[in-house]
Amino acid sequence: MISVIHNHGTSFKGLMAYLMHDPDHAQTSDRVAWAETHNLATDDPELGWKTMAATALSQADLKAEAGIKNTGRKSNKHVMHYTLSWHDEERKELTRDEMIQAAMASMSYIGTHEGEKLGKKKAQRTQYADEHQAVIVCHEEPGKSPHVHIALNRVHPEHGVMLPDSKDYEKLSAWALEYRQAQGKDHYCPERQKNAAKKAQGLKTSHRRKSRTAYEAEHEQEKADPNSRKKAFLELQRKRAGELMAKKVAMKNQHAAATHKLEDQHLQAERAGRSLTAERIRNEKAKIRAGFAPKIDALTERQQSEIQAFDDAKGTARGRVRNAWKALKTKEWMTEIRSRPLHATTQAFKLAFDSGLQQRDIEKHHQKETRALAGERRMDERTAACEQRCQQQARLEEQRQDYAKNRNDLILSQDMDRAKLRAEWHQLQQDRQATAIDDERARQSRTTPHRDTPEIAGSGQSDQKKGASPLTKQQPPDVQPINVDEHDDTPGESEQERLRRFLDGGGRLSEDRKPDRNNDRGHDIGE
Repeated sequence: MISVIHNHGTSFKGLMAYLMHDPDHAQTSDRVAWAETHNLATDDPELGWKTMAATALSQADLKAEAGIKNTGRKSNKHVMHYTLSWHDEERKELTRDEMIQAAMASMSYIGTHEGEKLGKKKAQRTQYADEHQAVIVCHEEPGKSPHVHIALNRVHPEHGVMLPDSKDYEKLSAWALEYRQAQGKDHYCPERQKNAAKKAQGLKTSHRRKSRTAYEAEHEQEKADPNSRKKAFLELQRKRAGELMAKKVAMKNQHAAATHKLEDQHLQAERAGRSLTAERIRNEKAKIRAGFAPKIDALTERQQSEIQAFDDAKGTARGRVRNAWKALKTKEWMTEIRSRPLHATTQAFKLAFDSGLQQRDIEKHHQKETRALAGERRMDERTAACEQRCQQQARLEEQRQDYAKNRNDLILSQDMDRAKLRAEWHQLQQDRQATAIDDERARQSRTTPHRDTPEIAGSGQSDQKKGASPLTKQQPPDVQPINVDEHDDTPGESEQERLRRFLDGGGRLSEDRKPDRNNDRGHDIGE
């Protein structure tokens, strides 16, 4: 099964005139075996293409009736044409129903489903070719495989939306592969299996289709010389191109893996550095807290002893006086006396005779000492954490510099690899161009005869029969005949032999007998 999608067109009439008649604009239709319509109210192909043309012209009205905005870029290429060809060995067993079913099945693969990516956008609806109007035409021509042509209207007959053609060739090729595999005849087209395997590996297999003129010219050349050098060279070029494409894909994957590996290593190093810094900060805090533990214990013990001594002194008058004196010593009375003397005196009197107030004042003083010691510990912890973070920043900066250097080295290495691959592609293109030039020169040398040799070979006897010199007929009226004897007086040579030796030696003329350069015939003879 060979599936070929032709270029989209604008004329249903022109396409159907080609499909329903013989080639070269003939009025006969001997090659047309049968025709079938699809999604049309008529079985007549002539009325069918007119109906499709009318539907295409009514695209804007169909969209308006369906409530679809008539926006976006407009296209007049409403005509889709593709061909399905079977192997010549299947000619006897192939039936009309089988060909129609194959055409219908192929149309169900061309199109898009809702949400499918169409470039940068996504398809808004599910739309396939089997919903559109079509005419199927079967041709039976001698020397050609059995095939059908499908003329399809890309404008939907209900809502007027144009049939998307995104990856239609790949979809049709996938259908052809499934079609052959279901029949067990995939050996008819082994290249399709190879292309499918390449696509599965991410390789490109699409090639521009040759024009009919180029194909026929190459086919005629292969028939004339099937073992030509060009055929072998093209095969070698395809092999080299395939190897370079595989090398490109492998290099791309290798570069991506190397880049990801370098980035992962850098991220892991940063995470490890942060984890190490956090661990060191915890260790430093633990050391500081361990160092402050004896101070906290000593402070707690001293405060407890002061409270015990205060409680013991409350039982005697002397002890109460000592407690009052200690309470007064702990207050900053001088500042309050200057700012608020009466209030400070009242508070001092209360503090001197109120033991409960004295105890609360001692407890406040103890809390202040505890907070001061805790603040000192936190300050030491912050200092140690700041030092560790500074060290972490230094390590991170060093790691980032190393990462930038390694990344630049990797980019340079990858650029060199790509440059080498481009050089190989360039060399392949140069080889193609050189071979094309050599083939063109060889073709011109085969098709263009030598200008001097045939004239000399056949002019000697004919001119001698007429009694004329061999160059007399070729001279224009204003150019004098060449006297060969002036250039070579070798005895024993005939006039014809002297003329050939004269031309082989360069055909130089004397200064007084050079032809006029403005005269084309004289220029040809002189050269």
